[in-house]
Amino acid sequence: MSNQNLTDKVIQQVTQRLIEWGFTNHHTEEYGREKVLIIEFKEDLALYVSVACEGNECSVDYAIGDENFTIRPEHVNELPSVIELLRKVNDEIMRVLRQGQ
Repeated sequence: MSNQNLTDKVIQQVTQRLIEWGFTNHHTEEYGREKVLIIEFKEDLALYVSVACEGNECSVDYAIGDENFTIRPEHVNELPSVIELLRKVNDEIMRVLRQGQ
């Protein structure tokens, strides 16, 4: 499987799961070989999932907050929900990557 195909597969699978889990406010941005899935919780609070595959290795990174990855005081109580989703997304990504190897 090519690098881009594996990156696409990971993003597509996570996007499909998000819909199944009831999360519909999300979109993907592309930066060269990296794709970033942005899952909006509230204005200025999102979970960012970055995926970039090269060779047999995939780099996956997460960020939480606004576009500058900062968290406003009024969003602190939302963090448990964001972390719960992050864990589910991570589990799904690891499952897809195990299948892809």
